[in-house]
Amino acid sequence: MESSPSIPQPVQAVYDDDLSIAKHATGAVCLTDIMPHDVAWLWPGRIPLGNVTLLVSDPGVGKSLVALDIAARVSTARSWPDVGPPSRGGPDLANTIDAPGAARLAAPTGSVLLINIEDHFHNTIRPRLDALGADCSRIMAWTYVSGGMLVEAPHLFALTRDLNRLSTLICAMRDCRLVILDPITAFLGDSSDQCSADVWKLLSALASLARKHNFAVLAVSHLRKKEGAAIHRALGSLAFVAAARAVWTVAKDGADAKKRLLLPLKNNLAPDTKGLAFTIKTHEPTQAAVIRWLPGAVEATADTALASTRDGGRPDNERKYAVQWLRTRLSDGPAPVRDIRADADAHGIGFGTLRRAFRELGAEATKHGPVPRGQWKWSLPNEGAQNRVGEFCAPSQIPDEFAPIIESAGTR
Repeated sequence: MESSPSIPQPVQAVYDDDLSIAKHATGAVCLTDIMPHDVAWLWPGRIPLGNVTLLVSDPGVGKSLVALDIAARVSTARSWPDVGPPSRGGPDLANTIDAPGAARLAAPTGSVLLINIEDHFHNTIRPRLDALGADCSRIMAWTYVSGGMLVEAPHLFALTRDLNRLSTLICAMRDCRLVILDPITAFLGDSSDQCSADVWKLLSALASLARKHNFAVLAVSHLRKKEGAAIHRALGSLAFVAAARAVWTVAKDGADAKKRLLLPLKNNLAPDTKGLAFTIKTHEPTQAAVIRWLPGAVEATADTALASTRDGGRPDNERKYAVQWLRTRLSDGPAPVRDIRADADAHGIGFGTLRRAFRELGAEATKHGPVPRGQWKWSLPNEGAQNRVGEFCAPSQIPDEFAPIIESAGTR
């Protein structure tokens, strides 16, 4: 067989010049210029650095507590429950954190950024982190962005408009290794979580920032109440699952009501990673919830675990979650019912559950605009009013922990 004739040297030079110009113009790169390297991990085999990991579950199962446990380990460089000795954040944690294990790997030391809207930092997140043995001096909280100028009002953090601000904060933190968004659907800004193109664009930009600064993104979300494979139950567009390099779910153990399971839905970067089991305990000095990881891997699959609990008693947890969500949603003032219903659906809250939460809060419905085509809006009752379960309703305002941000923005 005759070999193909070689390209004459002058022609080869022209070819190289043209390709060089084309690469420069298009941004294409030859693979010989890319150095291969191993995947870097925050939690080996489970949460990769420089990528987006999705953590999903039904309301009230414990996914946010799992996220805080991960944050606590990063802030103190404690060992992971499956790849390290029993962690000890202090002598009072000896009976609540982890089961015995052999000496293995610890979490990389670093700071953590919590971007959270569903739980209060004062009475939920900080007590839980303290009980989990976290170093809170290494953990930053962020929900609202200060306006910066008098013409710009403070607003909820949004990936569509605040990615540069996020980059600035990450650079200032210097050693940030983990960013948690809980829930991710609350921070999409004007984009729709049902639009695959929107989700891909935002998560790709977020992953690019994570790679640049070598931190992991843990995006927390909810599951839809529908039948089918577990991987298709993640809330919003399937692009959330597709864009994330790893997806984990938290489910109840069908055979033990007190046990929770952390199970893989997909993992593109590590083969055959098994699930883990844990229980939720009460930290006696503070009464805060903490996690105790149980020894050994879990063989159950996400499809099996979620199917076994799909018809189980979720109504009370759903109602409590809906009440908390609606209180937060209305904290900035009256909102159109149409918008509230759409947002609730994006958070896995059905309209029937939403209406029960409305009644329990003692919220108010008023019609705005000309009759008969006005717009119905919901709002929290006046400060000091009581709802149907006897709790006093909070005023319509931004949470206290972010008051200094708002005040400083108004004085600039």
